[in-house]
Amino acid sequence: MKSTRKGTDMSISIEAEAEVALMPEPILMATSTAFTLAHLRMYKEEGGIGYRYAGMFDGSCPWLLGYRLPPFQRPLVWTQEQKIRFVESAWLGFSLGTWCANKMETRHPTKAHPFDRWLIDGQQRLSALDEYWDDGFPVFGHVWSGLTRLDRRRFESRTFPVLQTHLNDENALRELYDRMNFGGTAFTGWAEECNSCRNKPDWAVRASSHK
Repeated sequence: MKSTRKGTDMSISIEAEAEVALMPEPILMATSTAFTLAHLRMYKEEGGIGYRYAGMFDGSCPWLLGYRLPPFQRPLVWTQEQKIRFVESAWLGFSLGTWCANKMETRHPTKAHPFDRWLIDGQQRLSALDEYWDDGFPVFGHVWSGLTRLDRRRFESRTFPVLQTHLNDENALRELYDRMNFGGTAFTGWAEECNSCRNKPDWAVRASSHK
């Protein structure tokens, strides 16, 4: 009986070693960082880029709250109503979801990696915050500059986690962007999407694209 058991165990072990994975490896290998709105506000106060990054990039990508918009980012599509609703959600304690940015280190003292600080997901929400902080629209009857310090501290303490990827491949970053924003369909235009998703936040648009 003992020898039979050994033979069976060996057979199972050989079969396990012979197995080959059929499904692809994950492309979203990210670390989650518990950002708060205060972090983004800090970048805004530094001019949207941040003194520590000045001069390290070639200027080919526009900046948004300390992050760069890659060339494949879609245009802004949120209406004013959607922006207001998102900021209202922050005040009322609802989840703001997560956003995604690529982070690449370099040993060059004065030149950053070309894909560093690329904003992959969250442009609509970060743009809404940026405009709100510029008094672009009132929320619950008040613009940002009209709030008390107590109000501002409470708002900026809200958690807004970021998923940080570390991809050194533009094609992989493009695929990640397409999958996070359009359910895997490459982005070719935004007019039709804007009409069909006008009253949905960007995370709801992504969810509906999987149906």
